[in-house]
Amino acid sequence: MIERPYDGCGKCLLGVRRLSRMKLATSSPERQREDVLTSADAVGGHIIGWADDWEVSGATDPMTRPKLGPWLRDERGPYDGLVAAAVDRLGRNVVDCLHLHARRDQMFHFWDATIQFHATVVLSALLQDRSRLEQELPTLAAQFHSVGLSPERATLGIWHITLQRLTKRYRTALTGTDTDEQARARTAFADAPPDFLDTLLGTDVMNLFGEVIQRRNTWSVHSGATSADSLKEQLDILTGHVHTLRNLIGAGWHDFPLVRAGAARIRNRVLHHDVDLAMGPNVPFRKEQIPISQAMEEDGLYLLSREAGSALPLAPLVIMRPAAFGSNSGCYYFNRLQPEGVRFVAYHEVAKSELIEGATPTVSLAAALASGEPARQ
Repeated sequence: MIERPYDGCGKCLLGVRRLSRMKLATSSPERQREDVLTSADAVGGHIIGWADDWEVSGATDPMTRPKLGPWLRDERGPYDGLVAAAVDRLGRNVVDCLHLHARRDQMFHFWDATIQFHATVVLSALLQDRSRLEQELPTLAAQFHSVGLSPERATLGIWHITLQRLTKRYRTALTGTDTDEQARARTAFADAPPDFLDTLLGTDVMNLFGEVIQRRNTWSVHSGATSADSLKEQLDILTGHVHTLRNLIGAGWHDFPLVRAGAARIRNRVLHHDVDLAMGPNVPFRKEQIPISQAMEEDGLYLLSREAGSALPLAPLVIMRPAAFGSNSGCYYFNRLQPEGVRFVAYHEVAKSELIEGATPTVSLAAALASGEPARQ
């Protein structure tokens, strides 16, 4: 039956109908009903009830409508979605709300990618120091477990814990009086520019990430329907945080860019590498040839310290596909481990929004973070 009570199937839908003026001769209510039933059936759903608002203007806030409002305010019980004959039957400002939702979701994606990338950079440095890795992994694993999180699934909580723990450790090493510890920390980051490294690991950036995560959790998990005014306010706040991040970081990534390695050659006894600059607005990536003190694996991703002529291998939580040097690639972020492989997702527009790959290095890193034991060398 296309109309039946809520049963928890995941496609229990509420039918929504509206007319500004109800006339005796109108057939619109029945036409709307047929359209709603057809749409529900097309997606394998069923109608659990109807929110029929007659003599209600499309300009009325859906939250205050006599019949629809109580459902949106969670006063009438659970449902999985709304079905209407047309968007304007939900309300004339719904299109604006949908656009605002899409823009806010894009902003969420920006912050998801930014926070995960920063965590990936810090983990990349940790992987270069076996002794520190063995010290930090058990603590990280215990902190994940204490709040019910598993690194087998990427969450902002995982990255926040990782950043809070490791940035504090590296800040302590860099600002302490032990020159050996200072050198050890800088070496782990491939001798990245000191000023940029201090900013990258600084409390201002970490506090900003914490603020964004807290607001995201509040807005996307703990709230019901959101008005257009509230969406605009949220978007303004998130946009303001982007400007704050830019003011903090500045052009720092220019001197520590993400690159994809190409071929290498020795000229005048100096090793030169072709690289794709995998950061910035250039598509396809801009190419450079850079002098460097170490060989990089072809098609590998690295953070390049231009000043020191050294490179930090990027932890396998961010990948480029296609992977080959010189290709027009999309950037994908580790999402979770699945029985069929590792799921990576893109936070920008690409031909494929997600990938499933074997990604053995990613599996090993997720296992090490979960167990607290580094992979065997």
